[in-house]
Amino acid sequence: MSDEIRKVWEIIEKSAAYRSKRNVWKVTAIISMSALVALLAYVIWSNLPKVPPEGEVADQVTRILTAWGPSYSNGYLERANVKLTHRGITSGNIDVTCFFMPYDASKRLDGIKMYCTVKLKRLYEELPWLNECSFTIKCPYYSRPGGPIEWRQEVRFKFSRSIYEKIDWEKFSYADILKAAEDVQF
Repeated sequence: MSDEIRKVWEIIEKSAAYRSKRNVWKVTAIISMSALVALLAYVIWSNLPKVPPEGEVADQVTRILTAWGPSYSNGYLERANVKLTHRGITSGNIDVTCFFMPYDASKRLDGIKMYCTVKLKRLYEELPWLNECSFTIKCPYYSRPGGPIEWRQEVRFKFSRSIYEKIDWEKFSYADILKAAEDVQF
């Protein structure tokens, strides 16, 4: 072989050796970037609000609904049925039926509005995963004096996080909760 061909051959061999080293760095960089992206995704995912199991959801919601507060002067919660109707990874919807015992039957609706406003505000403050809540309020009626209690629906409505976020709670009249809610049924 001539010297020129030998020099060209050496250049090709050197570049091939260099190319393989350069490719190793590319693979290492790709693996490192993939690991960083995966780590970042895990950190973001782990900091998102998570929807707890259904039993825990019922316990959390019931604890908030039965807590002492300004709404207690209007009546109290006899019991509540809580059902998780939709469960995503970071958000969920619940259906709540409250068996509400008002103190003053003549001001029943006012007491219900106050109770609902206070409790819905606390639900959305304390449960970051809560997206939508269907709320049914039932109150007792007596079929005859001393007879058994019959629970009748007073009001049913839906309330969502988007409504909660639009309300200026410092200026909001608690009696207006049904005006802000959706799908109100008496």
